[in-house]
Amino acid sequence: MSRTATLVFGAGFLASTSNGLDPNTWILVASVLFLVCLGLFLLEFFIPSLGLIMAVATLCSAGSIWSAFQSGTVAGWVFVTLNILGIPLIVVVGFKLMKRSSIVLRDEITSTIIGDDQAAALEALIGQRGPALSMLRPTGTARIADRTLSVQSRGEFIEKGEAVEVTAIESNLIYVKAARD
Repeated sequence: MSRTATLVFGAGFLASTSNGLDPNTWILVASVLFLVCLGLFLLEFFIPSLGLIMAVATLCSAGSIWSAFQSGTVAGWVFVTLNILGIPLIVVVGFKLMKRSSIVLRDEITSTIIGDDQAAALEALIGQRGPALSMLRPTGTARIADRTLSVQSRGEFIEKGEAVEVTAIESNLIYVKAARD
């Protein structure tokens, strides 16, 4: 039987014909299974499979160790060591490659929740006036207390340039009305 057939039919076939294989064939099988294992671990970072790829990679890892022990004890322990060192290394490489991948979100959320200091500063705006920088339909921008703010009226349309007065602050919304003297 050729070496290709041995690799294609897998460990079950190898177990049934283990008497006829030389140690080099077992090392070749162990090496292929180990490389497949590393490739599958790396692939798991980019293809969501609910752990299916990871399970197959783990089986390949176990198969590589088993095949290496069929060649001899020293080869078996060499492959145990390779698996112990290689799998964590490929996980680190996977995380580094994932950072460069286009499927990973690179932006960070930098906004913060309004704290007591910010809430107090916004509350201080109530009653202050300023010009509408855009038409409010009912949202727009206004210049109040030397700051350009996003504001909202309670349904009324306010023309650009018209004076507005802050009437309320609710959550993160600044409500205004047309300022009438």
